Amino acid sequence: MNEGSTAPAVNYAGPSILGPQGTGYGLREVGWVRLGVIGVLMVGVFWPALRRLCLLTVPFLGDTNWQHSFFVPAIGLYYLYLNREALLNSEVRPMLWGRLLRLTRVGVAGGMTCAGAVGWWLSGENAYVLTVAQAMVFYGVLVVVLDWGLGTTLFGLFTYAYGINPGQNDFVQHSAIVATVFGVTLLVCGWEIMKVAWFPIVFLVCAIPWPPLVYSWVALPLQELAASVAAGTLRVTGVEAFRSGTKLFIGDGANQRVLNVAEACAGLKSLMTFVTLAGAMGFLSSRPMWQKILITVLAVPIAILCNVFRVSGQGLLDHYVSPKWSENFAHQFAGVIMLIPAFFLLQAAGWILDNVFIEEVDKRAIGERSAGKGEGLVIEIPRSAGRQAAASSAQAGAERVSELAAATQRLMATVGGGHRGKAEGVSGGEKAEGR
Repeated sequence: MNEGSTAPAVNYAGPSILGPQGTGYGLREVGWVRLGVIGVLMVGVFWPALRRLCLLTVPFLGDTNWQHSFFVPAIGLYYLYLNREALLNSEVRPMLWGRLLRLTRVGVAGGMTCAGAVGWWLSGENAYVLTVAQAMVFYGVLVVVLDWGLGTTLFGLFTYAYGINPGQNDFVQHSAIVATVFGVTLLVCGWEIMKVAWFPIVFLVCAIPWPPLVYSWVALPLQELAASVAAGTLRVTGVEAFRSGTKLFIGDGANQRVLNVAEACAGLKSLMTFVTLAGAMGFLSSRPMWQKILITVLAVPIAILCNVFRVSGQGLLDHYVSPKWSENFAHQFAGVIMLIPAFFLLQAAGWILDNVFIEEVDKRAIGERSAGKGEGLVIEIPRSAGRQAAASSAQAGAERVSELAAATQRLMATVGGGHRGKAEGVSGGEKAEGR
């Protein structure tokens, strides 16, 4: 529960689908109405940017570098579906207004404002640094005065307006949509819901196309890296090759070939695709948070490594097979083929995390849940360790069963001997009386 919120708690989750006030999929009618109204307002306000995003990211028709963006919202919705129990059991407490002097809010937002002010002062003539610093100052002041919910919502709306004019920047407009969704969620639902819903909102960043200037700035070092590794690979195989900038020179004399590692070969398409895929693989699993983040981060070196291998393979194909193969169909085919090892490398990273690292579940939480049930602590162990523990337990159990069987036989022998002695005594007495 948000300590800084003074608005009363509102419970949208009904006890069942046939609740007294009418429910559907755990959400009461008032919740669906508010959700529909907010959705219509968001689409109406951001329609130009949303339409441009759809045209840019639609599969088979949009920009090939960002066609994965079309599936990002679907992955976020599926995440909410998987966590629907936690979402519906969380308390809804709108953040309409909070205590003005709450230390955590003032400390974080005040620090943001001070950092922005320092950046503003040191920005000089760098327009990008100046814009970011001004945005930090503006956002920090809004949060200090209006709390996180309303402050973030207004910041997103003002940023969207700035992106239209005077900024005239599509990336700013698209980022403002994500910020506004985050702020509206806080404003209407509060921090308890945000603990579950934060990932689908932040994950939307993977669907935002980069500005052309940033794209070129990131692509250049990746192009040079791919050309350098390709030249080294060719030299190892006995082919004369060297790199100059983003150009790869193969052979010597009249037979020398020049290959240009263009921006399309920089691997940014596979980079963003696999960051999105790794984020989905990590956060749709039940792994701890640090492992989810690690899997997502590992997508960056994996994508770069696979793209370097792809460019090296193109150079070998150009020299040993045919330039036509390396320039036409094989160029695109190699890009698709390299997705396969990248996918398995991500799977291998997840397997290593599952089987090497041992995570102990929070003892306090487990103890509270099992206090009245007689349940012990639960510790998650790797599969290999589990198999060894099971084998050891089975062997120990077999030994105890053998010991118990031997003891039972001795006891039966003792009891049986006593009964025989008693029977013989009775028989002797009867014989004596007969005599």
